[in-house]
Amino acid sequence: MSKSITLLTAQAFASDGPLARISGRHTVEQGQYALHVAGALERKDYAQSLLEAETGTGKSLGYIIPAMIALSQHKGSRIVISTFTRALQNQVMNSDLPLAVQVLNRMGITPPSYAFRMGRQAFWSPLRVQMHVQSLLAEPHTPEQADAWRNLLAFARNSAHTGSGLWLDYLDAYGRMPEKISVLDVCLTENSVPDNPAYDRHLEAAREAALIVTNHATLLVNQRTQVLGGDFYAVIVDEAHEMQTACESFTSLRTQPARIQRTLERIGNDKLKAQLQELTQSIHDHDDGEAVWTDGNRSNKLDMHRDAIAAIRDGLRTALSDLRKAYKGEALSQDEAANLEALQCHEDTLTRWLDHTNGFKQRAIAFSEKLRLPSIASVDSNAGHLFGRVIANMTERVILTSATLADAKRNDSFDSICRTLGLAPEDTTDSCRLYPHQYGRMRFVLTPATVSKPVLESGELTAFNIQWLAHAAEMIKASMADGPTLVLCQSFEEARMLGQRVNGLLVHEAGQNLHEVLPDFRARAVQGLITPSAWEGISLRDSDGNQLIENLVITRLPFAPPNHLIQRLRTDFLRSRGLSDSVIKSILWAGQQQATVTKLRQGLGRGIRHPNDVVTVWFADPRMPAFGSKGGLLSAIPRRFATEYANATVFGQAKKPDLVMV
Repeated sequence: MSKSITLLTAQAFASDGPLARISGRHTVEQGQYALHVAGALERKDYAQSLLEAETGTGKSLGYIIPAMIALSQHKGSRIVISTFTRALQNQVMNSDLPLAVQVLNRMGITPPSYAFRMGRQAFWSPLRVQMHVQSLLAEPHTPEQADAWRNLLAFARNSAHTGSGLWLDYLDAYGRMPEKISVLDVCLTENSVPDNPAYDRHLEAAREAALIVTNHATLLVNQRTQVLGGDFYAVIVDEAHEMQTACESFTSLRTQPARIQRTLERIGNDKLKAQLQELTQSIHDHDDGEAVWTDGNRSNKLDMHRDAIAAIRDGLRTALSDLRKAYKGEALSQDEAANLEALQCHEDTLTRWLDHTNGFKQRAIAFSEKLRLPSIASVDSNAGHLFGRVIANMTERVILTSATLADAKRNDSFDSICRTLGLAPEDTTDSCRLYPHQYGRMRFVLTPATVSKPVLESGELTAFNIQWLAHAAEMIKASMADGPTLVLCQSFEEARMLGQRVNGLLVHEAGQNLHEVLPDFRARAVQGLITPSAWEGISLRDSDGNQLIENLVITRLPFAPPNHLIQRLRTDFLRSRGLSDSVIKSILWAGQQQATVTKLRQGLGRGIRHPNDVVTVWFADPRMPAFGSKGGLLSAIPRRFATEYANATVFGQAKKPDLVMV
């Protein structure tokens, strides 16, 4: 007879249990969290659980060990774990799962098999990389660029046959792609995968595994292609607060006439190229400064260009047909295969844009804010509901977890995340928020209310207030004088401008991968690092596992820059539901505030990862509310540090309070 999943989980996480003996660490909160997961996995009927636990609680092991125990008790079953960030995926596969195997072995339980499942787009196509390298070498270049591109090609070929075959491994090894090689350049389509044997090995391992670790994008793809399969015992979604973003990315379509133009130039279709030039010129002629034109516009500007876009789509179909007839019975060259692939992609995008009757998809022509280059886009402003449909086809047990799930204004409510992701709040069988009461120590330094707002009223993100820049620079200098400092900012431009004002501050520059700059910081070669890319998914420890930072500077409150496309389409969608402009404004503001609180809480989590961590948080933004103020932003401060926040130092007005570990 199978043993209780809950009972076995309690044994694993006991104060004298196998996990504590192996890792040397035990917290009551981690055990409580694991028991919630076990309870959800034990249910015989539908289980929808939403579990929030602060950064550092030990969520990963808290769901991995109960999941493995459940699989040991239900032979032949499968469980999916989905994460969002590459950092967490690596942690789960390389650290947490091997540790969980040790725990189960100590308990006399045979661990289930596990594997990583990633989509095609994560794998090298040596053939495609060779094509790009050849084209780049044909252009003017430096010897250093040539060496970098040849190194890229050699790495792609070797890893495809002997390693994982993931282009992400190149980023881990070298920090960044060579110039002019983008993710899109090396991403694969279905037709270009077979030349990577590592992909076939990857698929086989995932098919045989009982526990699959994947990412949100691949989980969503399962709705269409069954890449993971169906009828899972459970689906566990970590970093669930990012699922809405993943859904929007998955359902959106976007292409630029300029990209289609480059393809047409390669195949020499002058007639279609001229049509495309006419369309582009017409769009520019009607450019009235609006960032987005949609079907919901009163002037309905899309009507002016719909027929032209349809004509180009039809022209692409004809070009595809003609090329296939010409190539029939012949072995295709690399260039010919690539041209067919590109034409098919453009034709499919335009077809799906013209056929917008499916679901809540809305069409638009959007302009880049700086260059005013048009793009043809289609976005589902209700995209999050895709998740609910995906889950309904996969399992009856779903567990959503994150450090940031609850509503910004109603701290113990999960209604917002449920509705966003197409789940009925009333179907929730378990929800909780766990706070480690004696977990690390945090003190706060605030900016005087007299300091100017960071950004000028024009709303341009780069129009920084000079007074605020000077203040933020002085605060960063003070934090670095106090100890190693991580500075979280909102843009690479902001990082550059503040880096110019602070000597010794390592600046994460645009085009660099974060892994390229972290080694110097981890080696303590520099006292401070400023980056817009470390708000979540990064654990900053040195080679010995010790806390790397003593100070965390938040330059600006992480209000998301306005995505004019998404915002406009959401407005159109809400208007179509009969809501007034005032109600719509309130809804959009609530959503923005929720996103801000979520990102701020994730950022604060970089400061404390272990029970003995101590960090000083410096807020350079004068808009950070005082303790006791009304508003959702204060919900970003961990509850256990409410007293410390109430006693926060105001920069330049008082000395920092001493902090004593208890």
